[in-house]
Amino acid sequence: MWNSRRLWNCLPQFFYIKTSETIFSKQTYQELFRQYYNPLCNYAYNYVKDNELAQDAVQEAFLNLWRNRKKLDAGPGIKSYLFTSTRNKVLEFIRRNKMMEDHSEKVRINELMRYDIEDDAEKYVRIEKIHSAIDTLPPKCREIFKMSKINGLSYREIANHLNISQKTVENQVIRGLKLLRDKLN
Repeated sequence: MWNSRRLWNCLPQFFYIKTSETIFSKQTYQELFRQYYNPLCNYAYNYVKDNELAQDAVQEAFLNLWRNRKKLDAGPGIKSYLFTSTRNKVLEFIRRNKMMEDHSEKVRINELMRYDIEDDAEKYVRIEKIHSAIDTLPPKCREIFKMSKINGLSYREIANHLNISQKTVENQVIRGLKLLRDKLN
């Protein structure tokens, strides 16, 4: 998981985001932060392959949100704003740090510019929801589910590793899938 406390502790104690419709409280801003920090870090990491740089890009995106709070219209566009701002910071980091050769840098930048921010935003938010839902599974079910679906082990390999029957493994994976469907729908 990403260390969101580092950024949160450096934000002002009391603030409001003015919009034409609403004034956002600190609580609303905190909720935006909680909801989008991890997906944004994953999104940034996908391009820079460095945890520190990914977190820095997200931190800058949230600070930009704070700096531009009077100009922004809060609403459904905030998610796109945060992902776009993060993407722009990633591009700055790539250019500034010369992380890649010139040719591969241009390829990566072009690839990054082609993406539809809204689709990527939804994808990373969905991934975070799935991981959170997996974490709520009962312990044994979660362990078996992760071994099967995340680590790619077969039912036989899991059964041998945990000294249980293959049928138990199968039942636990099915149980995990049902619980996740219920949780995510």
